[in-house]
Amino acid sequence: MNSVLRCAVLSMAHVHAPAYATVLQRLPSTDLVAIWDDDEERGQAAADGYGVAFESNVDTLLAHADVDAVIITAETGRHRMLSLPLQFLGGIEAWRSIW
Repeated sequence: MNSVLRCAVLSMAHVHAPAYATVLQRLPSTDLVAIWDDDEERGQAAADGYGVAFESNVDTLLAHADVDAVIITAETGRHRMLSLPLQFLGGIEAWRSIW
C-alpha cells in the first residue's frame, strides 16, 4: 500500500461529509482522490470544490486502483447498499478500508 492512504468519499448527502473530505485533504497521511454521489449535481460540485475527480458510477469508483479506502457518508439507510459491492471485490476484509 502507498504511504499515503488514498481515499474516496461515497456521497455528500450526510451533514458531516464536507468535514470528512476536508480532513482527508488536510492530514499528511491521507489524500482525497475522488467523490461519488448519486446526485450528480451535488457530487460534481463537491468534487470541483475539493479539486478531485467525480465518479458517477459507484462500481467504477470502487474498482479504481488508486482508491485505498472509502468513507460512506450517504444517508444512513443507504450504507448497506453501498457496502454490498465491496463483498464482490474479494469481501470486505479482503478489500481495502471502509469507514
